[in-house]
Amino acid sequence: MICCLRKTQNYTVECISGTNQGWGGQGLRIGDAKLPVFDLCTDFTAGNKLTTSMRLDRIGCEVKTITVKTFGYAYEMSWSISPSKEVCKSTKTYGSHSAYNETCCLKPGAYTLECFDEGADGWHNAYLEIDGNKYCSNFVNGISQQENITIEGNYVATAPPCKDVEFISRIEGFGYENSWSILDSMGEGVQCAEANFKSMDTRKTTCCLPEGAYELTCEDIGEDGWNGHIAVTNYKQRSHVEIENKKYCEFFDDGTKYAVNFTIDI
Repeated sequence: MICCLRKTQNYTVECISGTNQGWGGQGLRIGDAKLPVFDLCTDFTAGNKLTTSMRLDRIGCEVKTITVKTFGYAYEMSWSISPSKEVCKSTKTYGSHSAYNETCCLKPGAYTLECFDEGADGWHNAYLEIDGNKYCSNFVNGISQQENITIEGNYVATAPPCKDVEFISRIEGFGYENSWSILDSMGEGVQCAEANFKSMDTRKTTCCLPEGAYELTCEDIGEDGWNGHIAVTNYKQRSHVEIENKKYCEFFDDGTKYAVNFTIDI
């Protein structure tokens, strides 16, 4: 079968079994003469449906979860991995005594991890973990420390599993001005967005997202945010998007865009 797919588009793939017993070790192989092979649903061994995701320009690399464990003075910390197909570096300001998951798509091979500290006194026992291996845990002084990383594997990549996440949009007034969209941790658009709301609108949207960090961007073409009109109207509730029982964009009170971060765990 031949399908024409965009390389930079995120796709959701559903593998379906009529016997409720999965595919019994079979899989869906995607690729051509110019692309490495992408094997999907090879782990579909039970049930009637398995949902996964893929993106053609990331074939040959694997989405790695990078866990950052912090202790004291975490706001001074940052890191980067090079060379990488995508920009692979810290994307946030860390809080002390916390744990964070970030993601990068890395091909098998050798990389250099560089850990940075603005205070020039190391990471205070903090560390970064990839595939169970800890790095920079002995970074005790100076502004930076380099470590070598090896990503094991080959160029036949399996897409990461994804999780059905429900987005509940609750829009009060001026819904036609409002919309939202999602970016993944690499700054790429995800097939997950909503627009064309009505006033007093509640809408549920389900998106299948791999584990990792995301950015939700709420937009308003009226330039007064989603809730800037509350002071001059009778609306008492604040418009927002709810993701896994947490509200986002409810304090979007002026301007055209409001971006917030959220994390999906599987």
